[in-house]
Amino acid sequence: MAQQQQRTNGQPQPPVELPAPLLSARAAARPLSPSQVTTWIDCQARWYFKHALGLPDPPSIALALGRALHTTYAAALRGKATHAQFSAETLVEDTYLPEMAEALATVHGVPSAEQHEARIKGAEIVRLWYEEALPSIEPEAVEVALVGRIGGVKVRGIADVITADRVVLDHKARAQRPHEISPADRLQLATYGILTHCGRARVDTITKAKQPRYVRQTWDITASDIRHAEQLYPLVAEQIAQGLVLPNRSSNLCSRKHCPFVAQCEREYGGEVS
Repeated sequence: MAQQQQRTNGQPQPPVELPAPLLSARAAARPLSPSQVTTWIDCQARWYFKHALGLPDPPSIALALGRALHTTYAAALRGKATHAQFSAETLVEDTYLPEMAEALATVHGVPSAEQHEARIKGAEIVRLWYEEALPSIEPEAVEVALVGRIGGVKVRGIADVITADRVVLDHKARAQRPHEISPADRLQLATYGILTHCGRARVDTITKAKQPRYVRQTWDITASDIRHAEQLYPLVAEQIAQGLVLPNRSSNLCSRKHCPFVAQCEREYGGEVS
Protein backbone atom coordinates (compact mmCIF):
# COMPACT_ATOMS: atom_id res chain seq x y z
CA MET A 1 0.00 0.00 0.00
CA ALA A 2 1.55 3.27 -1.09
CA GLN A 3 1.62 6.66 0.60
CA GLN A 4 -1.65 8.58 0.54
CA GLN A 5 -2.14 12.36 0.24
CA GLN A 6 -4.77 13.68 2.67
CA ARG A 7 -6.69 16.93 2.45
CA THR A 8 -8.23 18.85 5.33
CA ASN A 9 -10.51 21.80 4.54
CA GLY A 10 -9.25 21.68 0.98
CA GLN A 11 -5.59 22.04 2.00
CA PRO A 12 -3.11 19.26 1.18
CA GLN A 13 -1.53 17.63 4.21
CA PRO A 14 1.79 15.76 4.49
CA PRO A 15 1.62 12.17 3.22
CA VAL A 16 0.75 9.56 5.83
CA GLU A 17 3.20 6.68 6.03
CA LEU A 18 1.28 3.44 5.65
CA PRO A 19 2.70 -0.05 6.14
CA ALA A 20 4.98 -1.58 3.53
CA PRO A 21 3.46 -3.65 0.69
CA LEU A 22 1.06 -6.19 2.01
CA LEU A 23 2.87 -9.44 1.37
CA SER A 24 6.56 -9.97 1.86
CA ALA A 25 8.10 -13.16 0.49
CA ARG A 26 7.94 -14.64 3.98
CA ALA A 27 4.29 -13.67 4.44
CA ALA A 28 3.42 -15.06 1.02
CA ALA A 29 4.60 -18.48 2.14
CA ARG A 30 2.24 -18.56 5.11
CA PRO A 31 -0.66 -20.96 4.69
CA LEU A 32 -4.22 -19.72 4.46
CA SER A 33 -7.06 -21.00 6.60
CA PRO A 34 -10.82 -21.20 6.01
CA SER A 35 -11.41 -18.31 8.43
CA GLN A 36 -8.85 -16.16 6.59
CA VAL A 37 -10.60 -16.76 3.28
CA THR A 38 -13.99 -15.93 4.80
CA THR A 39 -12.60 -12.77 6.41
CA TRP A 40 -10.90 -11.66 3.17
CA ILE A 41 -14.12 -12.09 1.20
CA ASP A 42 -16.11 -10.15 3.82
CA CYS A 43 -13.59 -7.35 4.42
CA GLN A 44 -10.04 -7.24 3.06
CA ALA A 45 -9.03 -4.50 5.51
CA ARG A 46 -10.05 -6.61 8.48
CA TRP A 47 -7.92 -9.46 7.14
CA TYR A 48 -5.02 -7.05 6.67
CA PHE A 49 -5.12 -5.69 10.21
CA LYS A 50 -5.48 -9.12 11.80
CA HIS A 51 -3.34 -11.41 9.63
CA ALA A 52 -0.82 -9.17 7.88
CA LEU A 53 -0.16 -6.71 10.71
CA GLY A 54 -0.91 -9.21 13.47
CA LEU A 55 -3.10 -6.86 15.50
CA PRO A 56 -4.80 -8.88 18.25
CA ASP A 57 -8.50 -9.20 18.87
CA PRO A 58 -9.17 -7.53 22.22
CA PRO A 59 -10.17 -10.09 24.87
CA SER A 60 -13.94 -10.24 25.29
CA ILE A 61 -16.61 -12.24 27.07
CA ALA A 62 -17.50 -14.02 23.82
CA LEU A 63 -13.90 -15.03 23.13
CA ALA A 64 -13.43 -16.18 26.73
CA LEU A 65 -16.56 -18.31 26.58
CA GLY A 66 -15.62 -19.82 23.23
CA ARG A 67 -12.15 -20.71 24.46
CA ALA A 68 -13.47 -22.32 27.67
CA LEU A 69 -16.14 -24.31 25.82
CA HIS A 70 -13.74 -25.68 23.20
CA THR A 71 -11.20 -26.71 25.83
CA THR A 72 -13.97 -28.41 27.84
CA TYR A 73 -15.35 -30.28 24.84
CA ALA A 74 -11.87 -31.47 23.88
CA ALA A 75 -11.15 -32.72 27.40
CA ALA A 76 -14.45 -34.61 27.50
CA LEU A 77 -13.88 -36.20 24.10
CA ARG A 78 -10.37 -37.29 25.02
CA GLY A 79 -11.82 -38.78 28.18
CA LYS A 80 -14.49 -40.62 26.22
CA ALA A 81 -11.85 -41.99 23.83
CA THR A 82 -10.05 -43.57 26.80
CA HIS A 83 -13.34 -44.80 28.33
CA ALA A 84 -13.06 -42.46 31.32
CA GLN A 85 -16.21 -42.08 33.41
CA PHE A 86 -17.41 -38.57 34.26
CA SER A 87 -20.68 -36.75 34.82
CA ALA A 88 -21.88 -33.43 33.46
CA GLU A 89 -21.32 -31.82 36.86
CA THR A 90 -17.79 -33.22 37.07
CA LEU A 91 -17.07 -31.76 33.63
CA VAL A 92 -18.43 -28.38 34.69
CA GLU A 93 -16.66 -28.24 38.06
CA ASP A 94 -13.30 -29.77 37.13
CA THR A 95 -12.81 -28.48 33.60
CA TYR A 96 -15.18 -25.76 32.46
CA LEU A 97 -15.16 -23.48 35.52
CA PRO A 98 -11.33 -23.39 35.88
CA GLU A 99 -10.94 -22.80 32.12
CA MET A 100 -13.55 -20.04 32.16
CA ALA A 101 -11.88 -18.37 35.15
CA GLU A 102 -8.55 -18.37 33.33
CA ALA A 103 -10.11 -16.99 30.15
CA LEU A 104 -12.01 -14.26 32.01
CA ALA A 105 -8.82 -13.15 33.74
CA THR A 106 -7.73 -11.67 30.39
CA VAL A 107 -10.94 -9.65 29.98
CA HIS A 108 -10.87 -6.15 31.45
CA GLY A 109 -13.48 -3.45 31.86
CA VAL A 110 -16.42 -5.84 31.96
CA PRO A 111 -18.74 -5.67 35.01
CA SER A 112 -18.50 -8.64 37.35
CA ALA A 113 -22.24 -9.26 36.96
CA GLU A 114 -21.80 -9.71 33.20
CA GLN A 115 -18.89 -12.08 33.76
CA HIS A 116 -20.95 -14.08 36.25
CA GLU A 117 -23.82 -14.31 33.76
CA ALA A 118 -21.47 -15.60 31.06
CA ARG A 119 -20.01 -18.15 33.47
CA ILE A 120 -23.48 -19.48 34.33
CA LYS A 121 -24.56 -19.52 30.68
CA GLY A 122 -21.46 -21.50 29.74
CA ALA A 123 -22.19 -24.08 32.43
CA GLU A 124 -25.70 -24.53 30.98
CA ILE A 125 -24.20 -25.01 27.53
CA VAL A 126 -21.73 -27.64 28.78
CA ARG A 127 -24.52 -29.60 30.48
CA LEU A 128 -26.67 -29.47 27.33
CA TRP A 129 -23.73 -30.53 25.16
CA TYR A 130 -22.94 -33.42 27.53
CA GLU A 131 -26.52 -34.68 27.40
CA GLU A 132 -27.41 -34.17 23.73
CA ALA A 133 -24.19 -34.05 21.68
CA LEU A 134 -21.53 -36.11 23.45
CA PRO A 135 -23.39 -39.47 23.35
CA SER A 136 -23.47 -39.37 19.54
CA ILE A 137 -19.74 -38.63 19.08
CA GLU A 138 -17.23 -41.48 18.85
CA PRO A 139 -13.91 -39.64 18.59
CA GLU A 140 -11.00 -41.02 16.61
CA ALA A 141 -8.91 -37.84 17.00
CA VAL A 142 -9.46 -34.52 18.80
CA GLU A 143 -8.14 -31.06 17.91
CA VAL A 144 -6.25 -32.27 14.87
CA ALA A 145 -3.77 -29.82 13.32
CA LEU A 146 -4.07 -29.97 9.53
CA VAL A 147 -1.71 -28.76 6.81
CA GLY A 148 -1.91 -29.47 3.09
CA ARG A 149 -2.48 -27.94 -0.32
CA ILE A 150 -5.77 -27.06 -1.96
CA GLY A 151 -5.73 -25.63 -5.46
CA GLY A 152 -1.95 -25.43 -5.17
CA VAL A 153 -2.15 -23.18 -2.09
CA LYS A 154 -0.83 -24.18 1.31
CA VAL A 155 -3.75 -24.43 3.74
CA ARG A 156 -3.93 -25.05 7.48
CA GLY A 157 -6.64 -25.58 10.08
CA ILE A 158 -7.59 -27.37 13.27
CA ALA A 159 -10.39 -29.91 13.15
CA ASP A 160 -12.25 -30.15 16.45
CA VAL A 161 -13.01 -33.86 15.99
CA ILE A 162 -12.57 -36.63 13.48
CA THR A 163 -15.02 -39.37 14.37
CA ALA A 164 -14.52 -43.12 14.14
CA ASP A 165 -16.83 -43.22 11.10
CA ARG A 166 -14.73 -40.56 9.32
CA VAL A 167 -16.91 -37.51 9.85
CA VAL A 168 -15.12 -34.21 10.42
CA LEU A 169 -16.94 -32.31 13.16
CA ASP A 170 -16.81 -28.73 14.41
CA HIS A 171 -18.41 -27.13 17.47
CA LYS A 172 -20.07 -23.72 17.36
CA ALA A 173 -21.64 -21.44 19.98
CA ARG A 174 -23.91 -18.88 18.35
CA ALA A 175 -26.41 -16.24 19.33
CA GLN A 176 -29.14 -17.62 17.08
CA ARG A 177 -30.30 -21.03 15.92
CA PRO A 178 -28.94 -21.85 12.43
CA HIS A 179 -31.63 -22.73 9.91
CA GLU A 180 -29.27 -23.73 7.12
CA ILE A 181 -25.61 -24.56 6.60
CA SER A 182 -23.74 -21.28 6.23
CA PRO A 183 -21.28 -20.78 3.34
CA ALA A 184 -18.49 -20.24 5.89
CA ASP A 185 -19.24 -23.54 7.64
CA ARG A 186 -19.45 -25.38 4.33
CA LEU A 187 -16.08 -24.02 3.20
CA GLN A 188 -14.45 -24.75 6.57
CA LEU A 189 -15.65 -28.34 6.76
CA ALA A 190 -14.97 -28.99 3.06
CA THR A 191 -11.41 -27.80 3.69
CA TYR A 192 -11.03 -30.15 6.63
CA GLY A 193 -12.62 -32.96 4.64
CA ILE A 194 -10.13 -32.51 1.81
CA LEU A 195 -7.17 -32.45 4.20
CA THR A 196 -8.36 -35.51 6.16
CA HIS A 197 -9.95 -37.47 3.30
CA CYS A 198 -13.27 -37.47 5.16
CA GLY A 199 -16.42 -37.50 3.04
CA ARG A 200 -18.93 -36.22 5.60
CA ALA A 201 -19.15 -33.11 7.73
CA ARG A 202 -21.00 -32.18 10.88
CA VAL A 203 -21.49 -28.95 12.82
CA ASP A 204 -22.84 -29.08 16.37
CA THR A 205 -24.23 -25.69 17.40
CA ILE A 206 -25.50 -24.63 20.79
CA THR A 207 -27.22 -21.27 20.94
CA LYS A 208 -26.35 -18.76 23.66
CA ALA A 209 -29.98 -17.67 23.96
CA LYS A 210 -31.85 -17.41 27.25
CA GLN A 211 -32.78 -21.05 26.80
CA PRO A 212 -29.85 -22.78 25.00
CA ARG A 213 -30.73 -25.10 22.15
CA TYR A 214 -28.66 -27.82 20.47
CA VAL A 215 -28.68 -28.11 16.67
CA ARG A 216 -26.86 -30.80 14.69
CA GLN A 217 -26.17 -30.34 10.96
CA THR A 218 -24.65 -33.18 8.96
CA TRP A 219 -23.97 -33.29 5.22
CA ASP A 220 -21.94 -34.98 2.52
CA ILE A 221 -18.90 -33.12 1.24
CA THR A 222 -19.68 -33.06 -2.46
CA ALA A 223 -17.54 -32.69 -5.56
CA SER A 224 -19.01 -29.18 -5.85
CA ASP A 225 -17.85 -28.33 -2.31
CA ILE A 226 -14.36 -29.53 -3.18
CA ARG A 227 -14.27 -27.56 -6.43
CA HIS A 228 -15.44 -24.44 -4.58
CA ALA A 229 -12.53 -24.73 -2.13
CA GLU A 230 -10.09 -25.46 -4.95
CA GLN A 231 -11.21 -22.28 -6.70
CA LEU A 232 -11.35 -19.96 -3.69
CA TYR A 233 -7.93 -20.58 -2.13
CA PRO A 234 -5.84 -19.71 -5.20
CA LEU A 235 -8.06 -16.74 -6.07
CA VAL A 236 -7.78 -15.26 -2.57
CA ALA A 237 -4.03 -16.00 -2.47
CA GLU A 238 -3.58 -14.17 -5.78
CA GLN A 239 -5.56 -11.16 -4.57
CA ILE A 240 -3.55 -11.00 -1.34
CA ALA A 241 -0.29 -11.15 -3.28
CA GLN A 242 -1.35 -8.13 -5.34
CA GLY A 243 -1.30 -6.06 -2.14
CA LEU A 244 -4.45 -4.05 -2.84
CA VAL A 245 -6.68 -3.95 0.20
CA LEU A 246 -10.10 -2.32 0.50
CA PRO A 247 -12.41 -1.94 3.47
CA ASN A 248 -15.96 -3.19 3.09
CA ARG A 249 -18.04 -0.64 4.94
CA SER A 250 -21.19 -2.41 3.70
CA SER A 251 -20.33 -5.61 5.58
CA ASN A 252 -22.74 -6.71 8.29
CA LEU A 253 -19.70 -6.99 10.59
CA CYS A 254 -18.48 -3.45 9.85
CA SER A 255 -19.45 -1.75 13.09
CA ARG A 256 -17.91 -0.59 16.32
CA LYS A 257 -19.63 -3.49 18.05
CA HIS A 258 -18.33 -6.26 15.79
CA CYS A 259 -14.95 -5.09 14.46
CA PRO A 260 -11.95 -4.61 16.78
CA PHE A 261 -10.02 -2.63 14.16
CA VAL A 262 -12.31 0.37 13.74
CA ALA A 263 -9.71 2.94 14.89
CA GLN A 264 -7.05 1.60 12.52
CA CYS A 265 -9.55 1.43 9.64
CA GLU A 266 -10.69 5.03 10.10
CA ARG A 267 -7.09 6.27 10.34
CA GLU A 268 -6.02 4.47 7.19
CA TYR A 269 -9.09 4.86 4.99
CA GLY A 270 -10.89 7.85 6.46
CA GLY A 271 -14.63 8.03 6.89
CA GLU A 272 -16.52 6.81 9.93
CA VAL A 273 -17.64 3.37 11.02
CA SER A 274 -21.06 3.35 12.66
